Amino acid sequence: MAAFATVDAVRLRCGVDEATAAEELVTASLDDAHARLLARLTPEAAEEPVAEMVVTGEALLAGALLLRTLASRATAERRLVKVGGQCVERGKQGTELMALADRFELEAWELLAPHLAPAPAHPVVQPTASTPVL
Repeated sequence: MAAFATVDAVRLRCGVDEATAAEELVTASLDDAHARLLARLTPEAAEEPVAEMVVTGEALLAGALLLRTLASRATAERRLVKVGGQCVERGKQGTELMALADRFELEAWELLAPHLAPAPAHPVVQPTASTPVL
């Protein structure tokens, strides 16, 4: 099943242009968000036509995943610059992008909440019979 949102919608919601993230990266984030959403979406909400809140929520969720990828890249590329014998960290983009991604994801799940199936309860732990080691 194709994603509900589009690459352009993800870019618009996140404010990320083509120079910042290649289309393949945005598409991968959108596909991952769609898979996560389908796992939790009610069957009625997945039927055509899809509610605008679901499309927007998916775009925000894809944006959060995209921003986390960009944050990882920014953190990996972070360099220390020596100025006057002291090391100065250049940029804190990674931390800021992660915070923004967290906000986008929270907003996405809040927007999607009316269309989500109840989360399954964790199964009760089933202990196994003890086996002597020695």
